[in-house]
Amino acid sequence: AGLLGRSFERVPPHIYTPREVSALIQVSLTYQPSLRRDPSTGQRNATVIGTLACTGMRVGEVLSMTDEDVDLKCGVITVNQSKNLPMRLVPISDSAVEQLQRYRRARDKRYGFTKPTEPFIRSPRGGCLTYSTMKWSFAKLCERADLRAASNRRPRLHDFRHTFACNHLLRAYRENRNIDNAVHELSVYLGHATLASTYWYL
Repeated sequence: AGLLGRSFERVPPHIYTPREVSALIQVSLTYQPSLRRDPSTGQRNATVIGTLACTGMRVGEVLSMTDEDVDLKCGVITVNQSKNLPMRLVPISDSAVEQLQRYRRARDKRYGFTKPTEPFIRSPRGGCLTYSTMKWSFAKLCERADLRAASNRRPRLHDFRHTFACNHLLRAYRENRNIDNAVHELSVYLGHATLASTYWYL
């Protein structure tokens, strides 16, 4: 008891399966609830969900990215003023780069040229997308995909971060890697303040 620091209550996370992530992205791209809906909303939601799933970033970090934070030539996202660090770098895969490039082209076609300091992810009015708006959209997507977590509650956007962390550690076990090194790598990548926060995923 107490080995990993003070104990505190956490909401049991929902660990998304690849099929669930795929279903949410597919529903995002195809769901059209009304004729007044911005046609770029589906691609925006799919991009947010995909970015959360493949980077483990916090929802607020994804929504606050500026255009200059997203370097698609080098495949790196700069996270400024995250929860515990002034700055950290998040490398992304080639497939993630391709999707972010598609979104950027569609976004610029919809809103015009984006200045480097303007939001990468845009709201229907062209400003910064708020967490409450994305949370509402995600709840509708979960309903459409008939997706539920344990205890009959809805999965959360933050559960993508939990899923990323657990999958990283499972992969380390399967590859017979040193688990302490894997936890340390994950802690740095996720921007945790203490290793205790990362060991919780074990």
